[in-house]
Amino acid sequence: MLEVSVIIPTYNGEKTILKLYQEISKILKKNKISFEIIFIDDSSKDNSFKIINSICKKDKKVKGILLSKNYGQHNAIYCGIQNSKGKYVITMDDDLQHPSYEIPKVLKFLKSGYDVVYAVPKIHKHNFLRNFFSKLTKKIISIMMQNDQAKNINSFRFFKSELVKQFKNINNSQINIDSLLFWSTSNFASIKVDHRERKLGKSGYTFFKLMTHTLNLITSFSSLPLKIATFIGLFISLIGFLLILQIFYSYFLHGSQVRGFYFTATIIIVFSGVQLLTLGIIGQYISLIYSKSLSTPTFVIAKQINQNK
Repeated sequence: MLEVSVIIPTYNGEKTILKLYQEISKILKKNKISFEIIFIDDSSKDNSFKIINSICKKDKKVKGILLSKNYGQHNAIYCGIQNSKGKYVITMDDDLQHPSYEIPKVLKFLKSGYDVVYAVPKIHKHNFLRNFFSKLTKKIISIMMQNDQAKNINSFRFFKSELVKQFKNINNSQINIDSLLFWSTSNFASIKVDHRERKLGKSGYTFFKLMTHTLNLITSFSSLPLKIATFIGLFISLIGFLLILQIFYSYFLHGSQVRGFYFTATIIIVFSGVQLLTLGIIGQYISLIYSKSLSTPTFVIAKQINQNK
């Protein structure tokens, strides 16, 4: 059995794929670790798959998978996991920010008795927007999960392949690798590693994608947002009820005129905002339920290279 399966989802990564392959294969061969590398091209618009194809022709340890359309990073990783054969699974980005020379250190730490280990950057080298959403999301998830390790989730993951048995038959388009891992085990750990600046290509995470990913990640972990929305609604309703009592008290006991267009407008705005917030959260969960009820595939493979080697 292979020791390691390195899974790399790629999207428009033509500038980094070859160098990343060279770095990974060099460090694993140097440390005498048997391995396979699986590149999953998430329907790139550049020459990524052509480069993957050329690598696969020269090295049978490399598998290439082209998805029929852009499914997203987590779906692409799930595809790689389903096609992996290693005892241990490593996921990493294609942008060279995850240093390959850290793999032996983290792998050794995983083997010391953990099911999942997150390689956490000592200093994040992403832009401000991505760092902000990353920290916010991880903090919220850590609170919801009541697990301090949840704040360390990131795409540089190391885990035992035996965990895959717990979620191998999942078949829906809304999927999150970290959610699946947290549902499969509680034996987590993290270790500090270097993190390099991105010098080639550009991130595929736009502001909208970051917001969407953050929302999906939070709602995938817990139903706590629904409970929070309920308590907010109850709290605002209580305030409204007290305000109504105050108005009746002033009118009937003191004959005060009920004034204030602005006061009325403010109350309407507050209640409308709470209703929209609550409906938005509920709508997100309904969307997840609807997506899962359709049983749409997590991914569809268009081409495969070296799959049976």
